[in-house]
Amino acid sequence: MAENETEQKFRPAENIARFLMSTPSRLVGELECPGLLLTHAFPGVLQSTQWQTQISEGLYSRSHYVISTSLDESKNQSELFTRPLKFEPDMITDLASLWFGKRFDLHGPIEKMGLFWMPYGTESMPTRMYFLGAYNHKPRKDL
Repeated sequence: MAENETEQKFRPAENIARFLMSTPSRLVGELECPGLLLTHAFPGVLQSTQWQTQISEGLYSRSHYVISTSLDESKNQSELFTRPLKFEPDMITDLASLWFGKRFDLHGPIEKMGLFWMPYGTESMPTRMYFLGAYNHKPRKDL
């Protein structure tokens, strides 16, 4: 690697946690302070209907945000899945509801403890033909 190139890290950091939250309201701006970042999460480019419903008030309007915080290094971190954070995501969504007078929903972690996570509510639909080759857990026969 050349001297002027920086090494890219694609794995999630073990000391950073990110959570997805949403609101049926529309807010502008973000919050950044030591140990906390609250910023927008945008729908994918191919989700044009979601872009429209996000900016228009209606039954399906919902804006998404990412809460990023770090582990609280001053507290005991002996338990793998209960490491203390500088800012708890439940507390952030509760405070946002108080500050803005709006509803906020927490959808769970998307990155935590060096792992990527699936937010709540993203479960797959049942696969009707789970036993066929393209859907089952068996390796291809020709490999």
